[in-house]
Amino acid sequence: MFGGKKNKDQATASLTRRLNAISDSVENRTIVAPSPKTINPRRSPRKAVFKFAVVEFGKGESLRCVVKDVSPFGAQLALEGAIGLPETFLLTITGFRAKGLVRRAWQNEDRVGVEYKDA
Repeated sequence: MFGGKKNKDQATASLTRRLNAISDSVENRTIVAPSPKTINPRRSPRKAVFKFAVVEFGKGESLRCVVKDVSPFGAQLALEGAIGLPETFLLTITGFRAKGLVRRAWQNEDRVGVEYKDA
């Protein structure tokens, strides 16, 4: 979704080369390149919010959640407990009067990242 492992590895290698060049020019300094986990693969920064939302999937099934952050391309939702969501579902953010189809990008115990289908 975000360019894959190859692009992350290339970005890490490029950053490591730049940091090493800087460290070579500065005496008695140690600069450690960040791990690939610390590189943010998002296309744009997210804005922290606290908005109620409803996830709709299946035949009339729905689930209340809280939107924790948003960007032009997606959002992070907080769920109550672990629940398996389908790959795509309808998300209605009541505070923004927004409703649309989203794709599940990732999910852990109580959070899920979604990408807007038209983004």
